[in-house]
Amino acid sequence: MSRLTDIPIRTEPSARIETPAVVGGLGGGVAAILSELVTLLERLVDGEASGTIDLRSLPMSPPDRAELQRLLGDGEVQATVNAQGLSKMRETGVSGVWWIEHFDQQGELTAELIEVSRVPQILLSASDEIAAGARLCVRKSPWPRAPPPKEEKMSLANEPLTVGESLRLHGISRRGFIKFCTATASAMALPPWMGVAMAEQLRHAPRPSVIYLSFQECTGCFESLTRSFAPTIESLIFNVISLDYDDTLMAAAGDAAEAALTKAMKDNFGKYVLVIDGSVPTGAGGAYCTSGGRSAVATLREAAKGAAAIVCVGTCSAFGGIPFADPNPTSAWPVTAIVGDKPIINVSGCPPIPEVITGTLLQFVSTGQVPDLDEHRRPKAFFGNTIHDRCYRRPFYDEGKFAKSFDDEGARNGWCLYELGCKGPTTYNACATIKWNGGTSFPIESGHGCLGCSEPGFWTKAASMRRSPAPNGAKEARRHPARYGGGRGRRGGGCRAGCRVGRRQSLTSTPQRARCRRP
Repeated sequence: MSRLTDIPIRTEPSARIETPAVVGGLGGGVAAILSELVTLLERLVDGEASGTIDLRSLPMSPPDRAELQRLLGDGEVQATVNAQGLSKMRETGVSGVWWIEHFDQQGELTAELIEVSRVPQILLSASDEIAAGARLCVRKSPWPRAPPPKEEKMSLANEPLTVGESLRLHGISRRGFIKFCTATASAMALPPWMGVAMAEQLRHAPRPSVIYLSFQECTGCFESLTRSFAPTIESLIFNVISLDYDDTLMAAAGDAAEAALTKAMKDNFGKYVLVIDGSVPTGAGGAYCTSGGRSAVATLREAAKGAAAIVCVGTCSAFGGIPFADPNPTSAWPVTAIVGDKPIINVSGCPPIPEVITGTLLQFVSTGQVPDLDEHRRPKAFFGNTIHDRCYRRPFYDEGKFAKSFDDEGARNGWCLYELGCKGPTTYNACATIKWNGGTSFPIESGHGCLGCSEPGFWTKAASMRRSPAPNGAKEARRHPARYGGGRGRRGGGCRAGCRVGRRQSLTSTPQRARCRRP
């Protein structure tokens, strides 16, 4: 076969999988949404805030979606907003219930919501916009009028621009930014109301300084970041953050680049977000990775002093990656082994999903707080479930239907790839939900098992597709994750000095305690 589309995918219902409950002839998903709408409408009548249901986050089949649309019907009001792409809003036959679709500038659907409100939030005008309109009318009026409303002050020249001011300078309206944040919240699996809240909070917040340092890495993680769809890297850099240093993107070089780094750390001391890409080699006095005459260790320690938080992008900076794998000739370490007095967020993966990187940055920037993290300091919003939990091949796993080779009948029928070494049951990541290339696909959907690249010790214990079969399936694999190629056993393993770099394992999956040489 010359094309993947020629491979038939057949999903058979399993007798062991419970079907959704049917209420009054309705699918369980539709019945649950209707029940939630009743609650939200009652709250709206009582004067409480509006509520939103994110349809793209729900496991609804096309028939359920069509049935929900039929039951809600069509109302009298429709509206469109043309801001960073088209947005369509229509009131359903149930007053106060609006069906909303957001599209990007390429016409791709980015968010689909049901909002319960008197008027959708995106249609409302903000107070500063109304004041600006009044000033405009006064200036255009031929008759003398009272002094116009006081104009909102822009940031002083020596103060950083707020996100709202930056948006205005780039011709992006408040509604366009609300739409951007709504799509981002949906991609991040955050509650739907977070989109509007994020937009309003960011609009009045100063653009935070971000310093991106690259150490012992391959630039694959940064390449992944540049391919983010929600938000795009250009939207993030030009409108939300101030990327003050990145040796890959910046035009400056040599002394000018080093001066830019020093200035960014000095001007934003205690406020900037430090992004680290790559592990930190400590062998030979740090000589394996130097820039501007300084070792990576020295640069990291100096930059970490003034950071509000550190975001480790990629498995190398989070867990050590390839350089940390046996035999580790450069004595490389993850950031957590060197910096211990700062909030650290690990966005692991080789490379990480682009939207997970930008989503983590945006969440921290909008709230000013470190998100909820798992035991490996990864954001639970993206690393809270295993790939196996959300995999579309999961029903075949539960039925015991496994592909034995990549070209047998099971593989052609889309059966589970666990017996071919798939690490999905013990790998925590959002690949099966957010996917790659704007939600196009992910490795398992393309026919290859998960390698477990977001787990500690990946390049030592899981780069090989070998595995020890779990005799009792997923339950046994979850009970003994280290035995079956997983990285979610004891927290960190580590040494008496407090290193949280995990246990090293050989390709035969035999746990081995790493000898600590913590710098």
